Amino acid sequence: MYSLSLRGVLRLTLTLLALVLPAGSAAAASESALERPRPALPADGLTAALRAGKISEAEYALYRALAIFDRRNVVNRFGWVAKAEPRDATPALRDLASRFRELDEEGRTEAVRILRRPILARPDHPGTGSDDPVFYDNAPPDPAIYPYECRRVCVSWVTVGRDAPPSYDYVRTVLSVLDRVWASVVTDQGFRPPKSDLNTANAYFNPDARLDVYLLDIVGKAGIYGYCSTDDPNVLGASAGYGGRDASAYCVLDNDYAEFGEGRLAVLQATAAHEFFHAIQFAYNFDQDSWLMESTATWMEDEVFDNINDNYQYVGASQVIDPYVPLDIDFPTSGVYSGFKYGAYTFFQLLTENYGRSLMRDTWESSDAAPGRPARHSLLALENALGDQRIEVSHFYHQYAIANYWPPAFYQEGDQWVVHDIGGNPLQLSAPYERIFTLSKAKPQTRVMASRLDHLTYTHVAFRPGKGLARNAKLVVNVTASRYGSEASVLTVSQNGTIRVRPIPLRNGRGELTLRGFARVMEAVLVLSNGSTRTDYCGSDQTYPVFACFGLPSDDSSSFRYQARLQQAA
Repeated sequence: MYSLSLRGVLRLTLTLLALVLPAGSAAAASESALERPRPALPADGLTAALRAGKISEAEYALYRALAIFDRRNVVNRFGWVAKAEPRDATPALRDLASRFRELDEEGRTEAVRILRRPILARPDHPGTGSDDPVFYDNAPPDPAIYPYECRRVCVSWVTVGRDAPPSYDYVRTVLSVLDRVWASVVTDQGFRPPKSDLNTANAYFNPDARLDVYLLDIVGKAGIYGYCSTDDPNVLGASAGYGGRDASAYCVLDNDYAEFGEGRLAVLQATAAHEFFHAIQFAYNFDQDSWLMESTATWMEDEVFDNINDNYQYVGASQVIDPYVPLDIDFPTSGVYSGFKYGAYTFFQLLTENYGRSLMRDTWESSDAAPGRPARHSLLALENALGDQRIEVSHFYHQYAIANYWPPAFYQEGDQWVVHDIGGNPLQLSAPYERIFTLSKAKPQTRVMASRLDHLTYTHVAFRPGKGLARNAKLVVNVTASRYGSEASVLTVSQNGTIRVRPIPLRNGRGELTLRGFARVMEAVLVLSNGSTRTDYCGSDQTYPVFACFGLPSDDSSSFRYQARLQQAA
């Protein structure tokens, strides 16, 4: 049982009435079935070339990665190309590394140029260094052409030019931040450390096996916060027959984050936690599904730096407000849907708050792709990790669907997921309604209604008491659903703000629930969810949007039927 304050109830009421959501979200009160087509592909030159068969999937990955750093070059060749989001570099470079062996010789040469460590790759690095002791207030002795310093990781930087950090103090700040990230992720949470990169031949400034981090003006040049990539020969083909999909990594952070003014330290901290966790992920399975990589890296930001909350920006691109977009979607460059792989961190936020953050480590261990390991794709890894604790993914997904009705009641920080309307008024983010019904003496029941839900999606339907109801009026809700992964519950919100959850057991796909005292509640909300994780033909679907393992979800468009009716004493 959960309780809201009176102010919370007022905000809930205002939100239900006033919140305007993006296309594809809520419907107004209606009894008509809603059409929910899958997101349309963006008008992007690279996407069009791939669909027309003019370039292969590997060439698509090559040019998508090139567009991060040299967008004009790609636009001149393919026409308009969507601009990368600030955190898109890591998944784009990872996709290129994954496809490296599929490229022809010319493509591999270009891919190596993009994937190699940036100090060597950038022509504008002067490479002269500085022996002037006043160049930095606290310069290390005898700085090399490209000085570096190692603690738990090694940080390299240049001393002159646009990419130079403002002072040696900034370098020390980066090292301290990375030390804190390491302590949280590896020491406290028990994740595998980044993989040794000693097998990377001719890696510039690779002093030992530790993770290398380079400082460059990447915010100013490319508009990205940071990234991690790999030049591991096991990935790029020099070690044929290796048999694993784990990899070493290197990372790049901005040289000052000056573009963020007084918030520069917070951006450094959030980015360091996010990108360092990508290096950790590479040590397990660099080829894992993007939605799992990005959502869990976004989750890690808050675990390491709880007071920053940079990840709140992604709640508006998540199932918290658009439950009809599958949780495991990957749809880069699509605008509205490109952020969903980051917003999916809310799923793991609720999971770890309820069952412990060790489940995050268990999930990545379940996806381990080192030689001889199972290399499970994202949904199978999640199933395995939760199954070890006797938790069904479909059941927890239903809990997630319930929690998104009113995040302040179910998430530790859900009351901070707030946006402001054009008048500056705060609006709490929460799930929309598919339909709203008012049941009264004059209209005591609904028709039999139908909804169709794709895998890992859900919907909310509200029933509100109308005029003329007896105090002892009962609400009876009937549900018929597809058998696999389907769950149903009813939430009731009392006049004093108490939320109660009542499951509807589905036996052979059918269930019924009777609620007493319907006239005394503010509303009753039917929650329907399709928690199926079944996927067929992994690798067969290369056209965006894609889902887990580039496969075909087995249980999309699952049918749900429901009806609500009143029972009143004679």
